[in-house]
Order: sequence, then C-alpha cells, then structure tokens
Amino acid sequence: MGLDPPASVGAVSDAVLVTHELVTNALRHGGGLASFSVAVEPGMVRVWVSDHSTALPVARLRTEPGEGGYGWSMVCALTHTCGVTVSSRGKTIAVGMPLR
Repeated sequence: MGLDPPASVGAVSDAVLVTHELVTNALRHGGGLASFSVAVEPGMVRVWVSDHSTALPVARLRTEPGEGGYGWSMVCALTHTCGVTVSSRGKTIAVGMPLR
C-alpha cells in the first residue's frame, strides 16, 4: 500500500536524516536507545525516539571547526513539530515531518 500522493524524495531524505540523528544521539549521549516508533499519516510522518537520559537536547553554537554540535538545530529546522517529554526513566523526542 503506497502513499497517495507519493512522498517527495526531499521529504523522505529529510525524514531519514532526522531519524538517523535522533537515534545516533540516543546511542551516543542518551544512555542508549529505549524505544523507537514511526507512524505514517496522510501527508505526514511522525517519529518517536526514547533514551535513558533526562538531559534535554542542546543547540550548540560552534566557535571552532570540528565535528558535531549541529544535530539538534538541524532536527528543529527540518521538522514541522518537535517536542521533548522527560520522565524519571529518560526522555522521548517526538517529531513530525511533512511528506511533500
């Protein structure tokens, strides 16, 4: 069963990039991946990534060349909705991205 109309290539690329960033950050900075969910709705894809850390994501201002530090800013820029819920067991980041 396909999407009607189909998702744009750019939208799918953005969704893959955001998902990769969230999962990678959960593994690197969040004490490991606790859960992952995705739902495709008409015109929208939603992703939930949970980790074991209660620390909120931080947008860093890079002052020196080097790797890293841009992930959270990129996630916020590429998503239509972006939220963080913190509990005693960690946090869940929920994002929504248009598919067109």
